[in-house]
Amino acid sequence: MSCKLLLSAAALTTAFAAVPAFGQTAPPTSGVPATNASVSSQEFVKKAAITGIYEIGAARIAEQRSHDRSLDRFAARMIRDHGKNSSELKAVAKSIGLGVPERLDEKHRGLIEQLRSVGSRQFDATYDQQQIQGHREAIALFTGYMQHGDNPRLRQFAKATLPVLEHHLHMAQALPVGPKMAGGR
Repeated sequence: MSCKLLLSAAALTTAFAAVPAFGQTAPPTSGVPATNASVSSQEFVKKAAITGIYEIGAARIAEQRSHDRSLDRFAARMIRDHGKNSSELKAVAKSIGLGVPERLDEKHRGLIEQLRSVGSRQFDATYDQQQIQGHREAIALFTGYMQHGDNPRLRQFAKATLPVLEHHLHMAQALPVGPKMAGGR
């Protein structure tokens, strides 16, 4: 093989390595994890319900422990919006014969425990960082199910709920507490 042909092949390999493979997405730029993976309807319901339970529990702790009025208002909004979303999810899940968990999983119990145990000076920043990360994960879950889910009623629920979750992420990123995580604002 000639030297020019080898160099051309190497250049093409390098160029194609930078392009996502068919069916893959480029890394997210908004700090929200990209997803093409589909989860089952039951897995979506489970994750969405646990997220709602966590959001309400974390917000109740924030209402008690926060030192920032804007964070208090944010927490009240989380309780209201996630309570509404949880009720809607339960109704849809019941109508299609799926169970809805009533308790947190180990990961979210750990996050709640962290909020309960963190020092008062670090509380606001810890809560805010959890909210940013949690809403990024929820957006990825809801986007993935909306695009690839197998149940039309749950896909519609995901589509209707997604703007609320995106708004929550923007609200959390705008809170004037603590340092923001990489990829934030």
